[in-house]
Amino acid sequence: RTRGRALMAQAEEDTACHFFESGDLPLPVPVRGAFEDVREAYELAKKLHPTCGKTQGELDKVSTLLRQLPPPTPPEQVESADVDVLVVGAGTAGIGCALMLTETFGLEKSRVLLVERGEEVG
Repeated sequence: RTRGRALMAQAEEDTACHFFESGDLPLPVPVRGAFEDVREAYELAKKLHPTCGKTQGELDKVSTLLRQLPPPTPPEQVESADVDVLVVGAGTAGIGCALMLTETFGLEKSRVLLVERGEEVG
């Protein structure tokens, strides 16, 4: 738990410095990564001492913080991708997955690519 507290103090300092210097959100990957390191340290501490309520409380706090942070900006290659999802295998499961993504979750059909290496689909 001591390592988690030390990492948290450093992550808070790095975040404050970055935000006050630039005012940018979302946080850059190294700053966000620092909070992910804190979470990993508390998860390890919880495995070593599963009944410690303080560790669980700190783990809950940092997990909530990570969920509230905006996601990192995707790399330029991802932003300019022609598709959002690539489904490999046009068998029953592949077709079902593609249909689920488009019909149930509302992805545009043009943004889901279904590929098959064999000669036939299905």
